[in-house]
Amino acid sequence: MTYYDEISHFDVDVDLGPLLDADDPMMLSDSWYRMLSLSDRWRAELQHKVERAFGNELLHLQWLASRRRSERRRAVRAPLLSRVEVTDGQRFVTTDISLAGLRCSGRPRAGVLDIEFKLPTLAFPVAARAEVANYQDSPVIPLLGLRFVDIEAPYVDEISRYIDTRRGAAA
Repeated sequence: MTYYDEISHFDVDVDLGPLLDADDPMMLSDSWYRMLSLSDRWRAELQHKVERAFGNELLHLQWLASRRRSERRRAVRAPLLSRVEVTDGQRFVTTDISLAGLRCSGRPRAGVLDIEFKLPTLAFPVAARAEVANYQDSPVIPLLGLRFVDIEAPYVDEISRYIDTRRGAAA
């Protein structure tokens, strides 16, 4: 059995999200672990190339994390007080809305939720699938961010109109 065979059973990607201050997982492939652990047996030139490629992969993950943070901060939000109904019977209360998702109060039971909420401009609820993007537990008011992962285009258009109207009224 070779050294590579001994470590090839290792198959766990590493989430660097917490180290990069990212809300989303920033996964580093387990193949980097295998390549770097073998690099001391390679010629110096090949070892240098692997280490440089690994450094570039880390820089790429840092860039993605910073880009996602700036996109999140750029999201135009409008206040919205509405009940959010989850298909499992759970309920949240929204505090604001953006084209990307909702900020709510409550404690989620799952990472991806089928939800319905009401916009004041519509006579019927908006249906969407959302993932929990972030969660801050608190004994008083726990907050969670929901990111839309599946929402129909007419709903997105209506949310955009609602945000524009609220921003226009505030100006």
